Amino acid sequence: MNISTPTKKSGGAYGVIYRLHSVAGVFVAPLLVIAALSGFLYTFAPSLENFVYRDAITASSTEAAQPLEEQIEAAQAVHPDL
Repeated sequence: MNISTPTKKSGGAYGVIYRLHSVAGVFVAPLLVIAALSGFLYTFAPSLENFVYRDAITASSTEAAQPLEEQIEAAQAVHPDL
């Protein structure tokens, strides 16, 4: 009894699909790399923003802190419609 294993055809539909898959991979792979790298960098964005914009995020005052009620009244005096 001679049992042979099935072999892949060198042409036909399998070859076309394999070639399309390979060509698509060449175009899609760089996009996936860029998406992965930008996502990796995006994870550090909050830390970098705190470091780069620390002057704009924080404020210092030489006066004493005001009670919240006075702050609310001052804001309502400037913007009574809110």
